[in-house]
Amino acid sequence: MLDAKTKNIIDMAISFTGMTRVFKPKSSEKIRQKLMETLGLLDKEDYEKLHSEFCDWLINNITTASGSPPSYGQAAKIFDIAMKVIVSYCHLPEFSVASRIKPHLHCAVDTKIMLELKRDYHFGKGLFTLSQVKKRHYDEFQNCLNSEAKKANRSAVDYDDILWRKLNRERNQEELP
Repeated sequence: MLDAKTKNIIDMAISFTGMTRVFKPKSSEKIRQKLMETLGLLDKEDYEKLHSEFCDWLINNITTASGSPPSYGQAAKIFDIAMKVIVSYCHLPEFSVASRIKPHLHCAVDTKIMLELKRDYHFGKGLFTLSQVKKRHYDEFQNCLNSEAKKANRSAVDYDDILWRKLNRERNQEELP
């Protein structure tokens, strides 16, 4: 059974994704429950398998506000950010497990990161939003991000933080008078 601290961390991770507005009302509770189940399996299962199973579950069990199934990109963003917060930032479910899993965490691709990669790597023609990202696109983005992370001598999840800050800082400077 998960304690209140862990449940709060999962709540924060879901909120931090910015994706809850995309889904039908009350979807967050189902997603929260699935993340809690998945957290309990982190020390027993292959991370890539858990990632794939969560994304497939979300696509098959959650509906967007428009009534369509979410994209793989939308599902992965929720899982990737939640795992970043839970595993990388909070070192859960316990430090030894988190340390073992952290190198396997994926970068959380959002629309800004996706557009940056498209510009730099010249693929993903016709993709403009995360809602269009299929598994094959997601895998291409992850391959590029892993390559960039290695060049920067960082883990993928740490590189994700650096890139996210850079892109958001550029946007914020553009908004200055």
